[in-house]
Amino acid sequence: MSHRRKLLGEVSIEAGLVTSEQLAEAVERQQRGTERLGRVLLSMGAGTENGVSQAIATQLGLDQRSLIA
Repeated sequence: MSHRRKLLGEVSIEAGLVTSEQLAEAVERQQRGTERLGRVLLSMGAGTENGVSQAIATQLGLDQRSLIA
């Protein structure tokens, strides 16, 4: 049985980092540009650097400190 990794947007909503409306806007902006979703969320003010990095760590199954080290 294969488990798919959750998308950053899914993790961000579950963590309360963004609303579904904010995510939809961020995805639209991402598709029009070249930035990754985390950067778009930050540029929109829809999350903190700490919150986005925690969501990425959760998505990857890592401890947040692993991203910083």
